[in-house]
This record gives sequence, structure tokens and C-alpha cells, in this order.
Amino acid sequence: MVYSGFFIRLLAAGLDGVILLLAFSFLNMVVFSGVDPTGMSQEETAAVVLQIRLFGYASLLLALVYHVVMESSKKQGTLGKMAMGIKVVDADGNRITLGSSLLRNLVKILSGLIFFIGFLLVLFMPNRQSLHDKVAGTFVVSRLKGK
Repeated sequence: MVYSGFFIRLLAAGLDGVILLLAFSFLNMVVFSGVDPTGMSQEETAAVVLQIRLFGYASLLLALVYHVVMESSKKQGTLGKMAMGIKVVDADGNRITLGSSLLRNLVKILSGLIFFIGFLLVLFMPNRQSLHDKVAGTFVVSRLKGK
């Protein structure tokens, strides 16, 4: 296996971020297009704020689902990973399971909460694994020899 490095993975994550930002911005415009805060009562304003928060939580959940489903699909990666020519595989170079992908992405969230230290492991590990890859038993590869 040819393991993918930190910067190609960072570019893929950036592309995914832009894709999700555009998708959620469009949804935000559709959902909140009729909202005009001028002249709202305090109760109406509180209801809109609650809707905005719920939309934010739903967006986070949808982003998680996007990553989990795409990485465990036949494509073996998100749109950003596909654009960069990389994919997520197990130790044998096969497609990962939905459970492995969920575990991988939940640990990815934890890595973000601890100052992204788990992501920086890619720079030092011989197989270029991050913390979430180590925990889930996955690898990010550029290509597979013989496949």
C-alpha cells in the first residue's frame, strides 16, 4: 500500500469542508428564507434561535453521516478524498465496514477537541496513520498495488 501523507489528507478534508459548507448554506437559505427578525416578539425570536440551533446540530449529524457512509461505500472515501485520489481501507486493503467508519469518525471528533493532536500523528507514524486510523484499524492510501 502507498500511504497518503498529511497534506493530501488535509486538502481532501478542506474540499469536504467546502462541499459541506456550500450544501448547508444552501439548506440554510431555503429553511430560513422567510424569516424576518424585524418586529418579532421575544417569544418568536426565541423560537427562531432554537430553530437555528437545531439546524446546526442537524448539520453536524448530517456531516457525520456523510463521512461514515461515503468512507464505507464502494468509493471508499468522501468527495474530497476521491478528488485527491485517496481512499480509506482496512489492514488488508479492503473496504471498511460501516462500524469501523463510525468509530473512525467519532474518534476524529475527539481528535479535533484535543487540539488536533490525533491528526498530527500522520506526520510521525510509519504507516501515516492518525489517531482515528489507529483506533479503527484503517489506513488512507493513494493507491493499492495489484488492484
